[in-house]
Amino acid sequence: TSESEVDLNADLHGGWTLENAKARLNQFFQKEKIQEEYKYTEMGPDHNRSFIAEMNIYVKQLGRRIFGREHGSNKKLAAQSCALSLVRQLYHLGVIEPYSGQTKKKGESMEPYEVSLSSDLENQLQKTVRELSLEIVPLPEDARNPVLINVGKLAHFEPSQRQSHMEVIPWSPPHSNWNPWTGCNIDEGPLANLTPEQISMDLKSDFVYRLEHDPELQRIQQEREALPVKNFESEILDAVRHNSVVVIRGATGCGKTTQVPQYILDEYIKTNRAAECNIVVTQPRRISAVSVAERVSYERGEQPGQSCGYSVRFESVLPRPHASVMFCTVGVLLRKVEAGIRGISHVIVDEIHERDINTDFLLVVLRDVVQAYPEIRVILMSATIDTSMFCEYFFNCPIVEVFGRTYPVQDYFLEDCIQMTQFIPPPKEKKKKEKDEENGEDDDANCNLICSEEYGPETKHSMAQLNERETSFELIEALLIYIKTLNVPGAVLVFLPGWNLIYTMQKHLEMNPRFGSHQYRILPLHSQIPLEEQRRVFDPVPPGVTKVILSTSIAETSITINDVVYVIDSCK
Repeated sequence: TSESEVDLNADLHGGWTLENAKARLNQFFQKEKIQEEYKYTEMGPDHNRSFIAEMNIYVKQLGRRIFGREHGSNKKLAAQSCALSLVRQLYHLGVIEPYSGQTKKKGESMEPYEVSLSSDLENQLQKTVRELSLEIVPLPEDARNPVLINVGKLAHFEPSQRQSHMEVIPWSPPHSNWNPWTGCNIDEGPLANLTPEQISMDLKSDFVYRLEHDPELQRIQQEREALPVKNFESEILDAVRHNSVVVIRGATGCGKTTQVPQYILDEYIKTNRAAECNIVVTQPRRISAVSVAERVSYERGEQPGQSCGYSVRFESVLPRPHASVMFCTVGVLLRKVEAGIRGISHVIVDEIHERDINTDFLLVVLRDVVQAYPEIRVILMSATIDTSMFCEYFFNCPIVEVFGRTYPVQDYFLEDCIQMTQFIPPPKEKKKKEKDEENGEDDDANCNLICSEEYGPETKHSMAQLNERETSFELIEALLIYIKTLNVPGAVLVFLPGWNLIYTMQKHLEMNPRFGSHQYRILPLHSQIPLEEQRRVFDPVPPGVTKVILSTSIAETSITINDVVYVIDSCK
């Protein structure tokens, strides 16, 4: 961003911008005696190189850490963006003040400039000030102390204050000749002249016929009924029927993401109101939007593009214009919101606990839409965390609690892994050893030196040799070999902190003859790789082959991989 460009969101964030945030962060570091450096990661090919700057700082006043990670075309811009992210977080958490607005250098001053106004213009200005309820800032007693004209705080809206229709994005319920997914009228084809009643009857008869005559669909229906969320279907539908906004809180894997949109859609089809229902469901990541859409299409005995579709960056398979569900990323819906969300009856925001600036902005927009148009239905779905904040923000809306099914999980910690595999770390390279000694890493800071008495001396020795800050590829390798000896079929999910480590780990394993053979299938899972490659993690493998998925936290809540039995968490 050049200095001439205006940051339109600055007022929302205390007036902090790219130009002033880095200096304020440096002041904060000096005051709090924090010594942190930006960590840079190169992105893209040589001809189109860009950088990501990251920083993780501990804030004493809050007793916790905050994290910034931003992208820029060069290191300077990446660092500025990262500093801006951290400063805005500190501002919203009440640690630092809003920007004072004093950017002039010392000794630089501006003389007062007298302006003559005609009486008509003066009256017009006073009238405008009264109409807009603007507060007139009094003149400073001393001209050397300028006053702050822009007040760095958000306007407070009472929940009862209704937004006028002029101030919010356009919305209208589904119409028979309107396609909400393309944003166009339906002027041609069989749908152009059908009434909503005819559309609803046709869709219902097709739905009922397939349910009665398709044995595969009947089998899938039985599978769906076994999901924990099925027990709460009537409660969910009743809450959605009587409330503009509903929060659904349920454990990961209970089935809420795939089933809730289908429960709503099926109810409209069965009650001859199919033409009145179009549902958009947001997902935090492209892979989850696509995989969930494909799963829902499978459960309905269809291909994507019929009653269910998806729209993500660079790829779209849009569903039919009536009685349909579209899964998309938050960014896609925000772009759609600019032109209005006409013809959409339900908006489902999934994984709201994974908060980011786009999701928060979408919730702000939806809150205004709900106040202006109570007929629209907004469903917020979250994992089992505190949802009271979302509930209060949407005028104390009801919360439906969905209880999931849990499986017994056996935890093994680093010491256990070393003892089970009898792992011995490889000797450090000479250069690396010297570098570690130069850094003077304090032994007290290395928690790997702390080991319970129940473990043998070999385990303690191996523990002490491992560097806490590094991910031991050799230990992951040893664990994968150990898992193979257990002869329990199932995929292995390995959590790693980022693309660099995922790529390096994949190459490390593939270079080993054991893992490069047909006994293992090594699959990376990251937003940077093509969707076609990402989809491979869901494919089953032949008997005797172990599927190893190297992933970031994308596989933690956004998607469900059915055959995972083992999880190795690098804890980085």
